[in-house]
Amino acid sequence: MKRLGLFLVVLAGFLLLDLQCPISFFFHVSCPACGMCRAWLAALNLDFAGAFAYHPLFLLGPVVAGLVVVYDDWKFKGKDWVCAGLGILFLVSHLLRSF
Repeated sequence: MKRLGLFLVVLAGFLLLDLQCPISFFFHVSCPACGMCRAWLAALNLDFAGAFAYHPLFLLGPVVAGLVVVYDDWKFKGKDWVCAGLGILFLVSHLLRSF
């Protein structure tokens, strides 16, 4: 439960302070997750087409957050496969959106 509280505090901080992506801020390039916050803001306004246009993998956010909360220490068998699969999905999505 401590991780969930920390996650919510960090999320609230980013939303309230309107913080920019650190990768974009320091390196001036988009990261594989760029557009995720804008996608969720659009989804919260029930604009799912706009959310998908900002980032096609925006629905994976709650899935990953749920995995972190449920499997507190990430000691389940498929951890490596899940992490590798998510990494590949984000990389492919980023490459397709970049070109």
